[in-house]
Amino acid sequence: MIELDQRTFADFLRFRRSDLSRIVRQSLDRLEMCEVESEAWLVAQALSDRWDRALDFRDADDQDALLGRLYAQLVKWMGVSVRSHGKRDRSLDDEDRGPLLSNLLKAAHDTDPEIRQILREERREFMEAVRVSYSQAAAYVLLLIRVEWELRDLADLLWTGVETLRKRIAYCSDLAGVQPTLFDGIDHIDPDFAPTRRIRAARASGLGRPSSIGYSSASAQRGMCFGVEA
Repeated sequence: MIELDQRTFADFLRFRRSDLSRIVRQSLDRLEMCEVESEAWLVAQALSDRWDRALDFRDADDQDALLGRLYAQLVKWMGVSVRSHGKRDRSLDDEDRGPLLSNLLKAAHDTDPEIRQILREERREFMEAVRVSYSQAAAYVLLLIRVEWELRDLADLLWTGVETLRKRIAYCSDLAGVQPTLFDGIDHIDPDFAPTRRIRAARASGLGRPSSIGYSSASAQRGMCFGVEA
């Protein structure tokens, strides 16, 4: 773990007090200033470890990067983090899992690089949280994790268009809170399941379609099937 300078961090907290106060006011969990300051230290540590250098709390660009990440994590997409549910050390129950799945699917539409990084960094926690929910929403989340939250890659995997995929994901996001399971008696999803495209009768206009269109990688062929509407 990279060591940070606590003295310059204290100076940063004083110098950017107004920015931190705005995050406090807008935080979904009604956080106190002391909680935001503690989270700022954790975010600074995470950024330093990722960049393989200590964050310079006196540098304007480093300050902005820290505040941007803090805002993304505590305000814009608070619901996307497993930590926001206070369940990191135990399994989510159905009441918490529905909102988490919904937020994760909504996050798939977001292009904010900080949000995408949060999604990637919490991959393991997300896997544990959603694999026990045998639902269509959970299946989409597991697929998004597999393709690093790239909608284009998932669209290629499912052999569909990006806009069609967006509509399906939006529908599943709305459904997540009321669809705890697809089938009785099945209590978890194999994280390595393979999505497959539902077979339909060929149409005349579809004949001669290039054979290269379809699964983009061998990873699409593992595990169980996940039928999707073509």
